[in-house]
Amino acid sequence: DFETRRTIKQTTSNLVLEGVRRIDELRKLRETSSHTEDSVELLRDPSEVPMTSNPVVREVLMLLEFYHRIDEILDASSFPDYEVLKVLYTLKKRGFIRVGRFEKKPEKREFLDTEEIVRLRSKIEAERSRATHSNILGKIVFFIPDDFVLNNLITALNRFSEFELDRYFFTIQNRGGDPLMGTFGYLNLGEKSRVALLSFRTKKEFSPLWHTVSFGTLGTIVLLKDEVSSSIEDLLAVTEFARVRGIPNILGIVGRDFSSFGMGSNYLKLLTQRVEKLGSNIYIKEVETITPETIQDAVRESLELYLDTWEKRDDRPSHPYDIQ
Repeated sequence: DFETRRTIKQTTSNLVLEGVRRIDELRKLRETSSHTEDSVELLRDPSEVPMTSNPVVREVLMLLEFYHRIDEILDASSFPDYEVLKVLYTLKKRGFIRVGRFEKKPEKREFLDTEEIVRLRSKIEAERSRATHSNILGKIVFFIPDDFVLNNLITALNRFSEFELDRYFFTIQNRGGDPLMGTFGYLNLGEKSRVALLSFRTKKEFSPLWHTVSFGTLGTIVLLKDEVSSSIEDLLAVTEFARVRGIPNILGIVGRDFSSFGMGSNYLKLLTQRVEKLGSNIYIKEVETITPETIQDAVRESLELYLDTWEKRDDRPSHPYDIQ
């Protein structure tokens, strides 16, 4: 007996035309992608690809780290050849990969085989999507001169309902006089999203720590207390951190005593020149004291600078799935 399980609502002619169109597009993609035996090399960091919300793109980028030929990627992918070739063609067109016959660099011995790595990566990414910290949209980094300024900063932020103090921050810190650094709280943006707030000491010797834990930084805010607690070498290290992390804007909160006389004014001039040479911007805001309103304005301005920079980027996609 014949049992109908699903009704196709399109006409037979439309289905045939759609199939012919897909076949024609697949043929063109195979022609433009050269041979499936060609080598493929990723030329840029996967994080720079502006369409990673597309599941096909995400999988292809992951496979490119382990497979170096088109046919290997097609075999390993869980998506149809048509979709994978379309992504590879787009990545090649935008300069993210190169395709052709070329010699690969000598490969080192593998700690894990390719299949094990792909399975492990897939599992980790799936677990990460379910993790409690996955709702963190990014980080705002505060550079502070001492713990006294940090305490004032937390007191000021605690005036706002959106601020959530990390209850582990003070309990896990060493009480032997070491500076307080790390994630001290969060800025809640609605029920399911928040921005992590990090504090670092403005000292050059701590710069390796800055780079280790500051991925996903949205903005940088530097609090300058006085010229004694800040040196030009430390401030220049902060600008270098911002350049490496791709943060185009730095917001400086400066006491009027710092900028009005003494070495403070010279610091700010040298700092501004250094930032401009690095192709970034620094915005100096003079205040009498750190107040809740000062901190609120600084965080808001930092986020607005981030949004303004993002909206002016030429490589951002018009839609998460826009890979044409």
